[in-house]
Amino acid sequence: MEGANSVVLRDLNMNVIFKLIQHRGPISRVDISEQTGLAASTVSVITSELQGSGFIRECGYATSTGGRRPRLLEVNPEGGYFICADLTGSNIAIGVLDLSFQVTKEWFQEKAGVSGQSLYIELVNALSEARDWCDTQGFKILSIGIAAPGLMDSSTGRIVAASNLDWHDLDLNELLEQEFALPVIVENDTNAAAYGEFLYGFENEQHGRNMLYIAIGTGVGAGLIIDRSLYTGSLGMAGEIGHIVVSDSGEKCSCGKRGCLETVVSEPAMIRKYNNSAKTQAITIRDLAERAESGDDVAVDVLLGAGRTLGIVAGNTVNILNCDSVVFGGDAVTSGQVMFEAIKEGLYEAMLPGLERNFTARISSLNSTAGYVGIAYSSLTTVLNKYGFQVAR
Repeated sequence: MEGANSVVLRDLNMNVIFKLIQHRGPISRVDISEQTGLAASTVSVITSELQGSGFIRECGYATSTGGRRPRLLEVNPEGGYFICADLTGSNIAIGVLDLSFQVTKEWFQEKAGVSGQSLYIELVNALSEARDWCDTQGFKILSIGIAAPGLMDSSTGRIVAASNLDWHDLDLNELLEQEFALPVIVENDTNAAAYGEFLYGFENEQHGRNMLYIAIGTGVGAGLIIDRSLYTGSLGMAGEIGHIVVSDSGEKCSCGKRGCLETVVSEPAMIRKYNNSAKTQAITIRDLAERAESGDDVAVDVLLGAGRTLGIVAGNTVNILNCDSVVFGGDAVTSGQVMFEAIKEGLYEAMLPGLERNFTARISSLNSTAGYVGIAYSSLTTVLNKYGFQVAR
């Protein structure tokens, strides 16, 4: 038992040290010891391991306070790479990220009309292309991360129900680990984006503690950051804001209920409503947003109605959580201002007086890369905790 506890403690310390270097680097070993409370000898051993594995590197010297100048450490971006897939929108989006979480290469593959087993095969093919490209570059692949919509058990990577993808009770984690012989992390797409936005977006700079992230795509989902940690609920399924009923007599939702928020605010719902009313057809949500920006009355009406409804739901959620901010992601809000202005109107109308103090509502600062960054960060944590440095040698 003592041996097992020492391994857990070592992994925990390694995680703490690496993430401190990641967020505060360049930083000296002395400063790491002071900021973590770990013994200098522990810091020395762990940083030597990290450096030997290529995860960190020395990058100069700190200012001397007497005696020898301490060496500075920083993350080595080329020390390893993550292959990340985001299934949020109408594409299978694949990104290769380095250890500083910068996107090195990106692919997009249309997935409209593809679901179930066929979609799984398309995903495997897209990941295989990314893996083969990494091999040609001589990149060391640390893990594969998947950000997928729907209900899932984050602890096992099992998709419980992703109706928009026609995936039900799918052990995606296990299947992909068998396919690629690499560590695989599967996370809800909105949770991944919320995590990425909080860690590396505007929120990180503002030192916020509680954030609600809402993503508009093929569905509508929310990610919750509570006291600077991702909150996933008892079963890992928190944040299903898209299935809040906003109209008892509304359209039937993919979940089987009627009048869910998704039937009003999701990309397919807004495009469908526009196409049913307009003389021309919008193909993508960006088309719809651009038409609204150019003064298309029907497009404006669709985005105003959906935006206000979403804003009211978000405002009521803020009343429950009392969060510092609400961040909105997705092409519907990043391609123009029409929908976002309507969202803010409904949001502030629904919020209780006084909650607006120190509160911000904004558009995602990472947008398309938020899911990549979040799933890569989760993957890194798993690599450090579970897989050690076997993949790096």
